[in-house]
Amino acid sequence: MDYQPLSIWKKVKQSALFLFAEVDEWVPVGQSILNYQLATAHLNDVILKQIHGTDHLMRNPLGEISREYLNVLIGWLRSRLLAPPSV
Repeated sequence: MDYQPLSIWKKVKQSALFLFAEVDEWVPVGQSILNYQLATAHLNDVILKQIHGTDHLMRNPLGEISREYLNVLIGWLRSRLLAPPSV
């Protein structure tokens, strides 16, 4: 739990997607979003999104994986994997 990844993100050049729960008992969501916004400000393609109605494991109140989470994740992957290569 002592690992601090923020300094690593300042060296990253690839696209990035950060998904956060609405209510997370292990991660301070608001502060984490701010920290990652600052650490990735140099990136042209970064998305930070909070998934409403989810917990740390992206489950909804029924204990199911959130449909919004899956849609955002799959959509982001498709847009990056199926996009024409950049020169």
